[in-house]
Amino acid sequence: MAFRKQRNPTPGFRIPVPYNPITGEHAPLRKPEDKHLARLVTTLEAYDEVEESGGSCQAEIWNGYPPEATGKEIEAYDWLLGTGESLAAGTKVVIEKIADKWYVTNASCTG
Repeated sequence: MAFRKQRNPTPGFRIPVPYNPITGEHAPLRKPEDKHLARLVTTLEAYDEVEESGGSCQAEIWNGYPPEATGKEIEAYDWLLGTGESLAAGTKVVIEKIADKWYVTNASCTG
């Protein structure tokens, strides 16, 4: 039994790609990866509003499976720590790019 190929199998999905007439470009459909596994190189302390200190540290990006160090270091900012908390150097964390800065959003342990 032969089946006829449908002329338009998904009529509801014929949505054009977003287009910016000022720049003359179509919007990218795929975002670059904005979440990585990393290892803290220095201690991350919660930002102290009184002393205006802490809140950022150096982190080394890891890629692959099993995760391996890439040698690329970035500055990561505090997102999840409460007042007086810190993460020791060497802690494995998840970092996400939010508003063009990298933030620690998840960690194996806090304290």
